[in-house]
Amino acid sequence: AILLEDLRTLGKVQPAAVLPSIVNHSPWGYRRKARLGVKEVAQKGKVLVGFRERGSSFVADLSRCNVLHPRVGELLPALGALIESLSISRRLPQIEMAMDDEQCVLILRILDPLSGQDEQRLSAFAAEHNIVFYLQPGGPDSVMPLGAAVDLHYRLPAYAISLHFEPGDFTQVNSGINRKMIAHAMRLLDPQRSEHVLDLFCGIGNFTLPIAQHCAQVVGVEADPGLVARARANAEQNG
Repeated sequence: AILLEDLRTLGKVQPAAVLPSIVNHSPWGYRRKARLGVKEVAQKGKVLVGFRERGSSFVADLSRCNVLHPRVGELLPALGALIESLSISRRLPQIEMAMDDEQCVLILRILDPLSGQDEQRLSAFAAEHNIVFYLQPGGPDSVMPLGAAVDLHYRLPAYAISLHFEPGDFTQVNSGINRKMIAHAMRLLDPQRSEHVLDLFCGIGNFTLPIAQHCAQVVGVEADPGLVARARANAEQNG
């Protein structure tokens, strides 16, 4: 509604038609990408992990998040207790979540090095809850696995395509919606074997590769060199 109002009042244009919204089978437990705040709160006597309150830098005190995938959404208090037990509990301000179809990676933004005991506690927690910790001591390029790296990828069954990505890469947060969105775009575009298609902001090839199965050529355009590398690798691996 806000977008349509802005188009009307600011852009002085109105769409000829508004297509129905693409919706998931459930509004709960869908989110596979998220950035969570971490804050040690003396008044509450614990470390909070979750989203920030509206219009505030405070982290909301959550026992669970029904929007996040349950692998993480039901783990917030346990994550807070884990971080509270670390020697750098006040130097860990953020957790980034990234999931594929099955695996869950949590990237810990750390401002000081971990102790040996910290690493042991993280490894034990990861094994107990079937997650994988990565560490980010500096900028985005510093992200590295605490133990063994994992191969994150998600499948597009309708096209027999598997897309590989790194934990910090952009991917759609809702895998169910993503599959419906690709199918919807394909119906609207209706690519023909003789046509050439331009995919702007192609990322890792989410739309590019399904389209490529139905036209002469797709040119993907992307500014992030890492995503370009992943898109090229995905194109090769999927033939």
